[in-house]
Amino acid sequence: MLPNNPEIEKSVLGCLLMDKQDYVIKLSELDFMSEVNRLIYKTIRQLYDRKQPIDEITVSDALNIDNALEIVVGLSSYVPTPENIEHYINALKTYTMRREVIKAAIKAKELAESERFETAIELKNDVMQVFDIPVYDGKKTDNGISAIMPAVLQDIEDRHNAKNEDKLFTGFYDLDKMTAGLHPEELTIIAARPGVGKTAYAIQMMLNMAKKGVKCLLVSREMSQMQLVKRILANIAMVDGQKLRFCKSLTDDDWAKIGFAVSDKHSDGGRAEIEILQKPDRRRLGKNRLRCK
Repeated sequence: MLPNNPEIEKSVLGCLLMDKQDYVIKLSELDFMSEVNRLIYKTIRQLYDRKQPIDEITVSDALNIDNALEIVVGLSSYVPTPENIEHYINALKTYTMRREVIKAAIKAKELAESERFETAIELKNDVMQVFDIPVYDGKKTDNGISAIMPAVLQDIEDRHNAKNEDKLFTGFYDLDKMTAGLHPEELTIIAARPGVGKTAYAIQMMLNMAKKGVKCLLVSREMSQMQLVKRILANIAMVDGQKLRFCKSLTDDDWAKIGFAVSDKHSDGGRAEIEILQKPDRRRLGKNRLRCK
């Protein structure tokens, strides 16, 4: 038996019949475990949507069950005062969420026992979606143009007065001229055939914005952290990336560029956690090249 409380369900329904009809939009059929209570709520909601009167007579008349009037009239005995309706609704929503969590846990168990997942991340993603349980509170977003227009005008004014209007520019002049840079709440997809430099382009774009103080997150499903950081280091140091793959080909000049790239001087006073030796010995490894503070 899933968690439920028929008395609270009846208390909420009784309040709806006592001049609290506007609260009907905060509820859904899922909030009522009892089949009869669910039917009564559905009837009240239909009358509300049709803008018809809601009372014991109209609701019982609309119900297609035996002893409808007796059942509906009896709901008032579960309501000490209709002013407590928000408390009743909160309690009812808690029972609803408990039931939904139990259902999700059962579904997650079934997924965990399934053999169809090839990787751990696929299983994790599916389980997380199962537990993405919405809470229905009746709040509606006005998507009309008149409701959105004030925010649009405010955004235009903010951009007009912005001192750092180029903050989200990619650093590629022709692209920024066409798109005015990147924009919040927008998804930009970089698409091309394999091997033409999409990752290199994305890294350069990220570095251009990071230098202006924009927080960036780079996620890759095909390259390791080591590979990505090597690419970034090669970009900043202006060293051939292939040399960082075949490190024996690095020259003293390359080492000097790498040292400058990760030093405090290059980061403009930022927090540097690595101190570079002035004359690194290429024959030595690890901390003899880059000594951590």
